[in-house]
Amino acid sequence: MTGGPLTSGYRTVAVAETQRRQIPFAQCRVLDGGGSINAMVYTRGQPADYDGWERDGCTGWGGRDGVLPYLRRMEDNERLCNEYHGVGGPLGVSDLISINDLTKRPS
Repeated sequence: MTGGPLTSGYRTVAVAETQRRQIPFAQCRVLDGGGSINAMVYTRGQPADYDGWERDGCTGWGGRDGVLPYLRRMEDNERLCNEYHGVGGPLGVSDLISINDLTKRPS
């Protein structure tokens, strides 16, 4: 899916952190480039990861009392507004408008 005549063929630079591998970086050869093919998915890190950062010395980076208030403040969620999700922020979070039948798992 990251190769072929309709993609750019870009690859990352080989660095020690990737064991000198060059990883494909898909960009489609269409009007608007990658914006035409890249899905935008909103996801957050696991709260336990943030708590681990704080335990490791990153003061203020814990889950509930550290980053959660900022995550809520930046979110403009069209469906949820509760202790974990907010509205009115600059980052729009919404459900798909049109769901393609091919993406549904058969029952």
